[in-house]
Amino acid sequence: MAAAFVCRERSTKSFFYSPAAAAKCFFIFGKIYPFLKEFREQTNNPEAFANIQKVATSSKTARKRLERVSKNIENRRKALAKSAKKA
Repeated sequence: MAAAFVCRERSTKSFFYSPAAAAKCFFIFGKIYPFLKEFREQTNNPEAFANIQKVATSSKTARKRLERVSKNIENRRKALAKSAKKA
């Protein structure tokens, strides 16, 4: 919903990009971003997450933040997989 407000210029991008305002949006989108194409195909919904994708990829600042969040998520996935193998 927050991304929809930004896309419709009801909220400023600078506010949205602040960590306090949109940390959860970037985190959730970062988790699904690698699977977005497949998700859209399987759900027959080509516009799923379109607003957050537009906001999260529309500027250099946003892309850097998405990249940073995505790396953190991937590192966490690897750590969990590694600990699962040990168990």
